[in-house]
Amino acid sequence: EDLTLFDQFLDACNRNANEAAFRVEEESRKKDELINEIKRLQKTLVSYHNDHNHLTDILKQSRRYQQFLFKFAPKEWRAEIVQQWKSN
Repeated sequence: EDLTLFDQFLDACNRNANEAAFRVEEESRKKDELINEIKRLQKTLVSYHNDHNHLTDILKQSRRYQQFLFKFAPKEWRAEIVQQWKSN
């Protein structure tokens, strides 16, 4: 009888250990998935920041070029453009 109880105890311990190992593997897999998702999102964020900086540089360069060209435009045309800007 004691041997049977001891065998049952060992079986229960083995089942618990197997369940715990399965849960550890499952949680580890979930953690790895989350880490990979975070890395992917960080790369996307860096890419967006780089795109934003690039577009900001292009905008600044275009505005400088616009100002440069505006200086050489005829006064009548400049007055007309300024009027259009004010109306918008």
